[in-house]
This record gives sequence, C-alpha cells and structure tokens, in this order.
Amino acid sequence: MSDNFQSYVFADPANGDLSADFRRIPAYLIAEQIILDKTRDNSLEGEGHMPGSQAEKLYTQDIDRWRELDVNGVTFRSGRIVEVSSDLAECRCPHCNTVIDAESENFEAVSAALDRFDNEGIDLLSCPACSRETKLSDWDFSDALVVGRHKVTFWNWPRLKPDLAHRFEQISGLKCHYIEGRI
Repeated sequence: MSDNFQSYVFADPANGDLSADFRRIPAYLIAEQIILDKTRDNSLEGEGHMPGSQAEKLYTQDIDRWRELDVNGVTFRSGRIVEVSSDLAECRCPHCNTVIDAESENFEAVSAALDRFDNEGIDLLSCPACSRETKLSDWDFSDALVVGRHKVTFWNWPRLKPDLAHRFEQISGLKCHYIEGRI
C-alpha cells in the first residue's frame, strides 16, 4: 500500500525570523482543533500530530475511515527542505521564463544548485540564458519540486481545500507552496 502526502513548503522571507513566523501554523491548527497537540508514530516522517475534532475545516470532501489509518498524522519539519512529488521534467527561470528540460545539459546546473542547497544551505541558481542569480524557491518546477526552510505535511488526509496555501501565507506572512504526491 502506498501513502499520499500533501505538503506546504515555506520559502525564506526577504528578512525576518522565519522560525517565529512558521510557528504560527501549528499554533493555528491546534487552536482551531484541526490537529491535536498530542503526537504519535503516525507518519512516514516519525511522530505526527493526530487529527483533531475540527479536521474537516481543511478538506473538501471526506473519505471513508481515513482517521483509522496508521499513517494519518500532520508533521512539521524545519531545515533545508527539498520536497519532490513526481519525476521532475523541467524548471523555468522566474526572470526570463527560459525552460530548462531535466534531460538537458543545462539541468546539471540545477542539480548542482539543489545539492549545494541540501549540503550547504545556499539557495541560489544562475539561469543559463539570462545569467541572473535567483533563489531556488523562486524557480518554477511545475509542481514537481519545492524548495524552502519549513514544511507541514498532511499524511493520507482527504483532499485539502485549494485556498489553504493562501491561508497559511496570511497566517505566517511567508510565501507558501503546495505540493502533493504518493510514496
């Protein structure tokens, strides 16, 4: 059996304390009783928060017995986040809109930048077409990859409301990207 995830990844702000801003997300979810403050081993990332009595506030349609699944937690992770949902086919420069195909030689620079971010925390990529250096989190990876510093993941929850990323942005003041996948 496979597990579904729906993740919200938060990019670095231009300035400010990212951690303090991100902490508003779990506080909001707990205060609204969407998740419980209590955790257990219920995710593929270890301990996760259990669904709360008001979890339905976040999803569009209920699915049978999802609360009974062993993997149904909500996890919060901080650090260098590279969340991948599917096979990465391309990326697009945020300045000149040049598309870099994942099978091209130019994609080696993208892979190297992702490795640098993962190993050293350097979040920059130079476009081979316009030569502008931009944060990886600003590049468009066609919903196949997201880069950031914090994330919240909902494991095997029903489809979440489409405006949730926007709501998380309003709560935290941070740029938020949605990504989903199956493991």
